Amino acid sequence: MSTFDRPASPGSPGAAGSLVPFHSISLHKQYPDVDAGPVLSSLLQLICMSNGGNLVPVASRSSQRSVRHVLAAALLAACATFQVAPASAESRFFTVLAVEPRGGVTTDREPFPAQPLPGGSGYVTNPPNAQGRWEVSAYVWQPSQIVVNQGDEVTLEFVGINGAEHPTTITAFGQSFTLKRGHAHRVTFRADRAGMFGFVCGTHQPSMTGSLVVLPKP
Repeated sequence: MSTFDRPASPGSPGAAGSLVPFHSISLHKQYPDVDAGPVLSSLLQLICMSNGGNLVPVASRSSQRSVRHVLAAALLAACATFQVAPASAESRFFTVLAVEPRGGVTTDREPFPAQPLPGGSGYVTNPPNAQGRWEVSAYVWQPSQIVVNQGDEVTLEFVGINGAEHPTTITAFGQSFTLKRGHAHRVTFRADRAGMFGFVCGTHQPSMTGSLVVLPKP
């Protein structure tokens, strides 16, 4: 409901058939069948501006329906003049770390697990040492998921923190390299297709697989 100063009353300059200042109209009372939300109110303001600040109130329901239809048509026409610009391609930069989160505890607090972790070099368990401390770790990319838009120019800078080396591939975008501890390797490519694509260390599986999510163009 859009309510302004006051509704027009019979006998006043706002009576049916008279021109009344827009600021003195209650849209809800003048047009009870019209859902005068912010957009329609703006259209009414434009109508008034084009009519010297005046609006002809409509009394009958048929006329009210006509107003509603006219406003709807005007709204559609206004919307047709606007176009949503497609998201422009951007240059995106991400740093991706090769890390090995690690945890450990002594057997007097937690027993060493009897069930082994899934196979592969990505998970590592070290049995209890002389002091009874055992550890578990996993090699991962951090972050492990990157989201970009289709058409973006994407630069990924991989930095080796843990692990001697990581033979890495981003097959979908033709990238292959070996990342070593203490080194950085940068790749740049155009994300020209939508979908989910992996960046994978061939040694430390199954944990060291990341996802590049390319959102489609609108």
